[in-house]
Amino acid sequence: MPTIKILNVGNLRPEDRVVEVEAGKPLMWALWEKGVPIRHNCGGNAKCTTCRVVVHEGEVPEMNPAEKERLEASKLRNVRLSCQLPVLGDMRIDIINLLTYEEMDEWKAEGR
Repeated sequence: MPTIKILNVGNLRPEDRVVEVEAGKPLMWALWEKGVPIRHNCGGNAKCTTCRVVVHEGEVPEMNPAEKERLEASKLRNVRLSCQLPVLGDMRIDIINLLTYEEMDEWKAEGR
């Protein structure tokens, strides 16, 4: 299982700063399932940019058309949408927008 190391720890609990995730899954959902409170307002559909990450190390594929279009329209550079970024292996990242753990619990209760 790939290991994701989150560099900008913000409000993350120590156990959420380095997590093993399922390969092939979008990074956002892989992190969310492991309890990392990454913001994703559109639910992982490349319709917003709240799940942005900066990838410092790790293999990443080319952007798909939806991700490329959304980032160009938002004039964002040097970031990726974690909802569109499949995990291919170990990564070192910064997460741009974190929820609090209380917000994450609320979102999960709402089925997000």
